[in-house]
Amino acid sequence: MWFIKFDGEEYGPYKTEREAMRFAIDAAHRLGENGEQAQVLSMDESGNARAMLISGHVKSHIVELEDGSRWRIWPGDLATTLRWLPTTELKVVAVDHEFYSHVLIDQSDGSKVGVIQADADWPAKQVQWHLKKG
Repeated sequence: MWFIKFDGEEYGPYKTEREAMRFAIDAAHRLGENGEQAQVLSMDESGNARAMLISGHVKSHIVELEDGSRWRIWPGDLATTLRWLPTTELKVVAVDHEFYSHVLIDQSDGSKVGVIQADADWPAKQVQWHLKKG
C-alpha cells in the first residue's frame, strides 16, 4: 500500500506506487495552477528522496522523470545532460540558488545540473549576463 503525505496529513491508501504518484502529480499541478508551488518526491523507507529514471528527454532543455515531473535545464548545464541515458538515475534536490530551484544529481558520477519546473521560464537578461560572464 502507498500513502501520500502533504501538509502534515496522510492520504490513501493507494494500491500501487504508480496510482499514488499520479494522484500526487495531479494535485501538484492543480496547486501550481492556483499559484502555489508544489513538488512530488518519491521517498524511500528512511524518508530520503529516491533516485528516479528518465522517462523522456526529447528536447535538450526539458527532461521528464519517471514520477512525471518535468524540469527545464539551466542553459549552462545542457552539455552535462548529453551523456544521460534512460537508465541514468537522477535525484531531485531543492536548492537555494539565484536562478534555479532544484538540481538533478546523476547518481553514477555526482554531476549536477540546475533546473526549474518545465512550465517556468528563465529570466532572459540574467541568463544572458551569467552565460557571458562564464
